[in-house]
Amino acid sequence: MSKLKSIIVQLQPDEFEGVRKQLERTGADKFLKLFIYFRENNYRDDKIKELLKVNDSAYYTLKSRLLDKVQDFLSNRFSVNSTDVLHKVEDIPDLLYTMNRRKAITILHKLEQDIQVHDSPYKLASVYDALKKLHMHTPKYYEYTQLYNRHIAYTIAMDKAGDLLMEFFKKLADWHFNRDETTLQVLSLLQQELYHVGKLYESHHMAMYRCIMDVAYMLILPIEKKAGVEETVQELITRMEEIIKKNPNDKLYTHLKLSYHFLAFEFERKNVNIRASEDHFKELDKNISTFLLYNHCSYPTLFLTRKLERAFKNNIEHKLYDETVQLLKEFEPDRDDKPNYYNFMLYRAAASFYGQKYQEATGVLVRMMNDISFKNSPRAELEARLFLTLCYILSEDIDLAQSHLRSVARKLRELEGNGTFDNARLFYKLLLSFTGSREKQNKEKLLNMIIKFDLENQSNDPILVFIKSGESLYKLLEKVKK
Repeated sequence: MSKLKSIIVQLQPDEFEGVRKQLERTGADKFLKLFIYFRENNYRDDKIKELLKVNDSAYYTLKSRLLDKVQDFLSNRFSVNSTDVLHKVEDIPDLLYTMNRRKAITILHKLEQDIQVHDSPYKLASVYDALKKLHMHTPKYYEYTQLYNRHIAYTIAMDKAGDLLMEFFKKLADWHFNRDETTLQVLSLLQQELYHVGKLYESHHMAMYRCIMDVAYMLILPIEKKAGVEETVQELITRMEEIIKKNPNDKLYTHLKLSYHFLAFEFERKNVNIRASEDHFKELDKNISTFLLYNHCSYPTLFLTRKLERAFKNNIEHKLYDETVQLLKEFEPDRDDKPNYYNFMLYRAAASFYGQKYQEATGVLVRMMNDISFKNSPRAELEARLFLTLCYILSEDIDLAQSHLRSVARKLRELEGNGTFDNARLFYKLLLSFTGSREKQNKEKLLNMIIKFDLENQSNDPILVFIKSGESLYKLLEKVKK
């Protein structure tokens, strides 16, 4: 007896009626007749072909397509608790222990086809584990055992890829905070390792992980990409977009879509494509409290810096304070994630700063500096202390401003001869002119100092990018009372 005929013969009465009605609704007359002939089991294949008036080729096609329809019906009926095919894997033990072997194999084959689309090796391994048990006395047992082993290895590789992506963004954030050159070497090694892991399997999930890492590597880090992937940033971003569009029901991509929008925003921003960058910005901004949780697959607080820069360009920095008050109702930063915590607190202080709430800004900065250690992070410490000093000056708390400037001076002496901190030295001198007993500096001299700082900040590793400099900074400082 053929596989299809055997399945149809063994259908329960309600299952038979269900398939029959489905075929009637779709007007599939020949499928319906073949289905009934097989159920009655009174005719040989030659007689059925004669009754249906089809040749060998057409008969083979009819059987194949009817098998697909029966499989679809049984698979959809199999799990009554969920319409999501992936959830049906949880019910596989019911197949093994309660269902006719032929029907169980039919359903598992349909599950195999559906799950392959979702690129879920762990769930496929469960299917192959069941299939090998159902074929334990046939040669197919070894085939399904190999498939099971391969997908278990594939599952481990996928977990490894996810871990590499997480470690990459952890190290990227560390580099951004510490500017440690050895961290750049580690990032390059992580990228190459993911490249080699990704070569082992054809997987759109693996491809997405590699795209995210490669684009972040090229866009955010100050080094050239050296791994084997040769695509441009534009090509990689396009590929990410295509993967997401081709898999609209993949739960992973409903989340990684924000990582894609961030990288696409960074790319369009650097290429001064304002219209395209705005589209990605809006997607991120409306989901900002969610995106800030993405430290394992992105560098989310870098977006806050970009948000400040955009506010400066559009002269809407005064709106940041109210937005931040709302954000704090939905998101709490993680102090253990030092780089992202640092960026978030600077952003929060900057929002208070532009809301002219200088004392509130100082409170945020003092809390941040008490919460984290700046050991091996001189750039971050100088940046935070200089910003805090500026807030103290604008709060007219000159004693505290002088105290922090003395700390800045000590740190700068320790770093004497390190040209990478010339921008910090210039800003220190600018603030120092507002804390002494000397007469108020004239406008030209102050503007020259600010211009020198801005120029140095462009050619050096920039600091205090969350401060609107130039004429705007001068107008703030000229109000300070001596």
